Amino acid sequence: MEGDHEVWAGPLSGHRTVVVLLNRSPEFRIITVQWDDIGIPPKMVVEARDLWKHATLEKRFVNKVKANVRPHACKIFLLTPLPLSE
Repeated sequence: MEGDHEVWAGPLSGHRTVVVLLNRSPEFRIITVQWDDIGIPPKMVVEARDLWKHATLEKRFVNKVKANVRPHACKIFLLTPLPLSE
C-alpha cells in the first residue's frame, strides 16, 4: 500500500498475472505498476485485458502498466506475456 492507493497482484496459469489497482482517494489517480514489483521479468511485453470491460487493450505494455482510476474504484487487468517475434 502506498498512500491512498493499493496494488494487488498474483500469478495465474500460463505465466499470466492478475493485477488490481485500487484508488481509495476521493480524486482520480494515475496508478503505475512496475514489472519488478509484481514478478514479471524486465522488458517482457504483455497485453492487458480489462476484466471489468471484458476487452483487451490495443496498447502493449513493457516494464510497467498504468491506468487512471476513478475515485473509490478499482481496475482489474489480466496481463498475458506475448511471444517474441522472430
